[in-house]
Amino acid sequence: MNIEKIKILWNSVDSMSVGVGLLSIVFMSLIMASSLFCLGLCINNWLFLISCICSIGFVRIYCKKNNYEVFPNVLIFVLLVAFSLLIATFTFDYSWDGCSYHQDIILQLREGWNPYYIHHAPNFNSELALWGNHYAKGMETISAVIYAFTGRIESGKAVSLLLVISSFCFVKNALNGILKSSYKVLFYSLAFSFSPVIFQQAFTFYIDWSLYSLMLILVSMLLSVKKDLNVLQVCCIAICIIMSIAIKYNIAFWIGFTIFLYWIYLLFQKRYQIAISLILIGVISLIIGILFTGFNPYITNYLDHSNPFYPLLGEYAVDIMTDQMPVNMRNNPDFVNVFISLFSHGTTTGDSARFMFPFLFNIEDLKVIANPDPRTCGFGVFFSGLMLLSIVLYAFAKMEKHYRNISLVICTLLFFSLFVLPSGSWSRYTPFFYTFPLILLLFTEFGQLTHKLLHFRRILYTVILFNILSIFIVVSVLNIYSYLQTQKAINIVRVSNNPNINFGVNVAFKIKLDERNIRYVEQKNKIGLNTLLHITPEVCIDSDLK
Repeated sequence: MNIEKIKILWNSVDSMSVGVGLLSIVFMSLIMASSLFCLGLCINNWLFLISCICSIGFVRIYCKKNNYEVFPNVLIFVLLVAFSLLIATFTFDYSWDGCSYHQDIILQLREGWNPYYIHHAPNFNSELALWGNHYAKGMETISAVIYAFTGRIESGKAVSLLLVISSFCFVKNALNGILKSSYKVLFYSLAFSFSPVIFQQAFTFYIDWSLYSLMLILVSMLLSVKKDLNVLQVCCIAICIIMSIAIKYNIAFWIGFTIFLYWIYLLFQKRYQIAISLILIGVISLIIGILFTGFNPYITNYLDHSNPFYPLLGEYAVDIMTDQMPVNMRNNPDFVNVFISLFSHGTTTGDSARFMFPFLFNIEDLKVIANPDPRTCGFGVFFSGLMLLSIVLYAFAKMEKHYRNISLVICTLLFFSLFVLPSGSWSRYTPFFYTFPLILLLFTEFGQLTHKLLHFRRILYTVILFNILSIFIVVSVLNIYSYLQTQKAINIVRVSNNPNINFGVNVAFKIKLDERNIRYVEQKNKIGLNTLLHITPEVCIDSDLK
């Protein structure tokens, strides 16, 4: 095949068809697993393969309907799925939450737990059972479907890559109708889709990143609405609502809040027919999300504790936030905490946050931003400076009143969204605020800039790239280090001749030993165990090797 034929095939690839296919894999995995739960069954080895086959069918239908070549789109789709599985399998989760209760939920689901009929899994780690039994499990269910297919639990992280790449395809499709330059479409698509929170959590089993990707998909669909909602828009909006409900409480809130704001916009525009349709979609999706895909925890928590949001809200609520905040942010007004978070050196523990002048970061800050859960500086070491410089460029740009008003409304809503829910200063809970400087920069594309301001904007393009690349590089280094440390720990157990081990809450390491058929004796306490393996969470072993 010559270069010209390759170019023809590449040009026939439609990003939207690929994005729809990747989104459908994730959604179909959740729907089919939930269907089995309703029937009293459990997750089996074939669900993911069936989801892939169905998604290929969706890609084919989309291509046929829109007159695109089927083969190159299906080929790219299959390659991206294989790529996601490969990357996920050969990177190890290094986060505390991911290696503990997230993987414990995935393990129980894969081992036959039906959370609809058995509300409390009998084999949960006793220290993690509260969260495993009562938290939403949508993302873990999808990961368990992948795990059942591959036999490697780390492959379950592929769901993050599938959904992130899907969001990139949706954003690219939306920007194709807005920007004339194909290079700028690609740049902004990458900048919007691969945010700091995405890179911080994509190689772990954290789930907060999914709010950002679902939000991008939802907004891309809402922006594409013309006279009425078409089938694709209805399906994608419904998918975003249903998945958000199944994944996490606050994610469901933000997806619903975004739709509500768009609904208000429709009323102002007197587009009542679309507004009514949106209400119907929302109500039906809400019912499906709570009674079907989210039966556990919403219904089971209500049946067992008379509170669908147990144990985070209500009479027996557990405060999981205060002790994790930096000491000097615990009793402040929200506005003060937002300022501290944006203009501080990186913090991942309860230590005090320290002011950082924009761009004057240090090596420790680079280490912090690779963490999946930074309390401050969570959008990257360049973000505070980027935000201020974007405001300056936006202020000097000349643009039509229409664009100025729209951009001001959007950015005002983004800013005040930081104060809607508690912990708005925490980047993992408000990942969408990362788009604030990007939106300002995007709207300058519709305005007039002087020659000097054009050069200034190019500098900001570079700052965006540095901000993302700095996180990607440090996260990659941390992944490699974590992989090597974990492999070293596995080898220590392998050659220690059936050692006694206390795993603590490190469910992930126990699973890795079981996957490799490495023998050990699990000990419930640390008495007599003389070696601490250098992995997170900590694991103790009776061995002379270190």
